[in-house]
Amino acid sequence: MFAGPIFAVEVVTGARRARYYIVRVVYASILLVTMWIAYTEAFYGNPSNIRADAARAAAFFNSFAVVQLLAVLLIGPAMVAGTIAQERERRTIEYLLTADLSNSEIVLGKLAARLLYIIFALLVGLPILALVGLMGGVRPEDQLLVFILTTSTTLAVSSLSMAVSVWARRTRDAMARIYLILIALLIVPLVARFTLPWLPVPAWLEWALDWLVYLNEGLLAMDPIVVFYAVLWGDSLSVLEIWQQLWPMLAGHLLTSLVCLLLAVTCLRRAYLSSAGVSEQPGKVRGKLWRPPVGSRAMLWKELFAERRSMRLGWVARVAVLLLVASALGPSVWMFANTGGTAGGTLFAGQMVAMSTFVATLGVVMVAARAATSVTAEKERDCWVSLISTPLSGGEIVTAKLLGNLYSARWLFLMMALLWGLAVLRLPEFLLAVPFLATTLLVLCLFASCLGLIFSLWCRNSLRSLGATLGVGVYIGGGYMFCCMPILIGSSGGDEVIMFFSAVIPFLLALPGVAAVEIAQSGQFFQGGENFVFVAYVFGMTGYLVAGLMLLASCVGNFDSFAGRNTGIRPAGYRPRSARPAGAARATIVQPPPRRINPPPPD
Repeated sequence: MFAGPIFAVEVVTGARRARYYIVRVVYASILLVTMWIAYTEAFYGNPSNIRADAARAAAFFNSFAVVQLLAVLLIGPAMVAGTIAQERERRTIEYLLTADLSNSEIVLGKLAARLLYIIFALLVGLPILALVGLMGGVRPEDQLLVFILTTSTTLAVSSLSMAVSVWARRTRDAMARIYLILIALLIVPLVARFTLPWLPVPAWLEWALDWLVYLNEGLLAMDPIVVFYAVLWGDSLSVLEIWQQLWPMLAGHLLTSLVCLLLAVTCLRRAYLSSAGVSEQPGKVRGKLWRPPVGSRAMLWKELFAERRSMRLGWVARVAVLLLVASALGPSVWMFANTGGTAGGTLFAGQMVAMSTFVATLGVVMVAARAATSVTAEKERDCWVSLISTPLSGGEIVTAKLLGNLYSARWLFLMMALLWGLAVLRLPEFLLAVPFLATTLLVLCLFASCLGLIFSLWCRNSLRSLGATLGVGVYIGGGYMFCCMPILIGSSGGDEVIMFFSAVIPFLLALPGVAAVEIAQSGQFFQGGENFVFVAYVFGMTGYLVAGLMLLASCVGNFDSFAGRNTGIRPAGYRPRSARPAGAARATIVQPPPRRINPPPPD
């Protein structure tokens, strides 16, 4: 049974970890800020009466449901994906497998304990929701919908994360895989649903297209975001109509959970034994062109060519990456072939700005995640001590790690060049924005790499480093706007409010392209109050560049302290024993005589 020794150990040890308390505090703070924002938006310009109070309560409930669903999609994989993979990193998986424990007790026990932590985090919102319920405006059917949808999504996401954790060797690999799979499952069906029906196909492939469209509609029924939007923000539905909207999603989530748990339970020992004898060294690189001689910079050569496969995604995550790339390039190429004229070129360029902004934002997040594991991966492979024992300085190691991380983003720049090139071919004025877009992406990748490096040097394992890097990066890159929203709502709406967007990463990535499109349309962009947009862009770019350089300087200057390396430098005033004066007093340790034990008297 899952409620066995593994479940008891996970619950007891997890209760001592401070990060679960931090997650609950942060989640409660976000809900309180959400309630304040919803209340302020509904109160601004509206009288205070029963109907207005009900509208405020309904607005907060909708925001509460969205935050709760996003919390499940973000926190759930982070709590479950490292369960089995972390045992491999600690090399304690052998003790679990050799103990008198079945696969179901190990997998289901760990899953039940982590589900309990997620439920505890979600229950933090019940007292806050109860405060809003006093004002009315929230139907019991909507509350039932939200909690059913949240429970179903939590079970499906946790089961999928557990299956991924069984096959992953490291925690960072498991987290990268599960997030890529979730992004692909949430985005690719939406893109395919709205793109495939418009593609011109031969008659003999029409039946396949119909089947794909029907399949995509079924996949959309499993998407919790789509179902939530259709039911909660749509027309007022009865209980029967809500159930008709929910049962395909519930059935799909339940089937997904059962299949994932069955695979995890069945393949736990098989997955470990299949990878037990496989070397952890990077794969061989084909051809001499891609692997030049080592030369005098061995550390840089190692990061550029020997660490190219440091993030093992697996074939499932690779398929997810290919689907994401196809969902970005496929509609772009189709729109390029079906738009023409000045108006069509402007419309196409605007769509490319939106597409490139999304792809670049996701790429910056992946760059930060890879940098967050660049040093902790060395520690987990037990080669960090050997690396810092070499004569290499901290500057050489950090610089090589940084350049290797930036080199790994070359495919991101290639994909962005394709999207920007299509926009330039359709709208020549867009060429003016390409240098600014490339510079913006490079500066943001530099900041993300430096942020991940400093946390990777500071933290002891990849899980903590990933969590700290992504948490701080998301907050700095736009999450702080959630806390600034009450200030923006209460302000007079002047142009100075634009300065709050100076650090928002999507804003910085999209502004040069938006400026090029507006210049092509009206012939000018920076006029009147739009000067603050330019100032915010310059201020944000300067801030990210300075912050990245400061983080890099901190990594180099404090490398020995972070790494725990003894440089051999003696502190001031230190004198060895041989340098002491001959007449200096020395402490003498006097050994007491052994205690004499008298033999017992004879009988």
